[in-house]
Amino acid sequence: MKKHINSRNLTIFLAVLFVLLHYYIRTYNYQNWNNILGWDILSYYLYLPFNFIYHDPGMVNQLVIEKIFNQYHPSGTFYQAYQIPNGNWVSMYTLGFAILFAPFFFIAHLWATISGNWPADGFSYPYQFCIGNGVMIYIVAGIFVLRKVLLHFFNDRITSIVLVMLLLGTNYFIEAVDDSCMPHAMLFTAYALILWLTIRWHEKPVMKTAALLGLLLGFTILARGSEIVCLIIPICWNIYNKQTFQAKIKLLVEKKSQLLIAVLCASIVPVIQMIYWKHITGSFIFQSYQNTEGFDWNGEHIMKVLFSYKKSWFLYTPMIILPIIGIFFMRKMAKPIFPAIGIFFIANFYLIASWAAWWQGGSFGMRYFVESYAVMAIPFGFFFKKIA
Repeated sequence: MKKHINSRNLTIFLAVLFVLLHYYIRTYNYQNWNNILGWDILSYYLYLPFNFIYHDPGMVNQLVIEKIFNQYHPSGTFYQAYQIPNGNWVSMYTLGFAILFAPFFFIAHLWATISGNWPADGFSYPYQFCIGNGVMIYIVAGIFVLRKVLLHFFNDRITSIVLVMLLLGTNYFIEAVDDSCMPHAMLFTAYALILWLTIRWHEKPVMKTAALLGLLLGFTILARGSEIVCLIIPICWNIYNKQTFQAKIKLLVEKKSQLLIAVLCASIVPVIQMIYWKHITGSFIFQSYQNTEGFDWNGEHIMKVLFSYKKSWFLYTPMIILPIIGIFFMRKMAKPIFPAIGIFFIANFYLIASWAAWWQGGSFGMRYFVESYAVMAIPFGFFFKKIA
C-alpha cells in the first residue's frame, strides 16, 4: 500500500479533488453558474464580448452595458472600465486573462449560437459555465508543473509534503477552488512554469526553452504589471558571487541569439495590448490603472499586511511562515539559487505591501501573494529538508 503513496499519485489526487470541489462550490455557492464573470473578473473579460460579439471595442454603446447589468448583475456599479475624452471606454485591466479565457469563450459562443436555448450575448449560462470550468485546466496544470520543479531539488517524500501543505494549508486553496477565474491561481501556474523553464534553460540552453520562457515572462507581466518581479528569477538564477555573475554574463553573450529571441517573444503579448490601446485611445502607451488606489512606498502598511486582524498574511495564512524560514536555510543549503529566491521574495513583498488598498479587497487573507507561492514552494522544501 505504501508504494502507491507517492508524489505522482498525490498530485493526481489533489488535481481531482480541486476540480470536484471547484465544481461543487461553483454550482451551489454561485446559484448554478450565475455571475462567474462578475466584479473584477468582468474587467479582464470585457475584451472578448465587446470585440467578437458586439464589435464595439471601445464600448461606446453603453446600452449594451446597461442590459448586461440589468440582466446578469455582475457588480453593484460599472467600475470595471472608464470613459476617456474621445468617448471610448477603456477596461481597467490589461487583456492578458482575456487571452486565457478566449478558448472557452469561443466554445461557449458556439454552444449558445447553435443550441438557441440561451442568448449568445457573452454572459448567459454557456459562457459562465465554460469559462468558469475551463480555467481549471490552467490551475491543475500548475500542480503538475510544481511537482516537477520540487522533484528537481527534493526527494519524493519532501515533494509530497510540500504539495499537501502548500496547496491545502494556505489561501491558495480558496483561490483555486472558489475564485478560480481571478488571476492569482492561474498566475501561480505561470510562476511554476517560469521556474521550470528557468531550470531547464540553465541546464541545457536551447532556443525552444528560451523562446517559451520569454513568451511566458511577457504574458505574466502583461497580465498584471506588478508581476514584473518575475524577471528576477531567470536573471538572478545561479548568481551568488562575482565568479558566478561573470559566468552568467558569459553564458548570455554566448547564447545572445537565444536571448534576443526570448526578448522578442516576451514582446509579443505586450505588443497586442499596445495595438489595442492605439486603436482605442490613440496612443500605444496608456495608463489603464487610473481608477486604482496607487502605492504608498514609505512602508506604512507592512505591519498591517503581516499582522492585522482585518486582513493579514501571518494571521490568516500562518503556514507561509515556514517557507520564509526556509529562505534563510537556503543560504547554505542552496547557495546558487538563494539570491534569486531571496531577492524575489523581498521585492514581491515590498511591492504588495506598498499597495494603498493593502487589505486587497474581497478574499480570504492576502490573495495577491498567492501566485508567489509557487516560488515559495522551494524554500518550503528546504525547510523540511533541514528539520528532517
